[in-house]
Amino acid sequence: MKLIVSILFFYVNTALAFEPHTANYQLSINGVKIAEEVRTLHQLGDQYFYTANAKTSGLAALIKDYTISASSTFLINKEGVGSINYQILEQEGR
Repeated sequence: MKLIVSILFFYVNTALAFEPHTANYQLSINGVKIAEEVRTLHQLGDQYFYTANAKTSGLAALIKDYTISASSTFLINKEGVGSINYQILEQEGR
């Protein structure tokens, strides 16, 4: 019985773990590209760091230079997800 519980615990913990990654997105309206966004997740020890950075691009950048950056630091334990810090920064150039 202990072996079954240990195996199940291993698989549940593995399923709950996030994998570090980077994702690139293009944001568009009616097929016209207006912004690019990069999202990253990495882990250092028991803490996770998630960032999302978007910036206007293409014709939209000529009209309005705008960036938005968000970052979150959190941990995951047997009690769930615990927020450590969240920050968002918006900048407008034109």
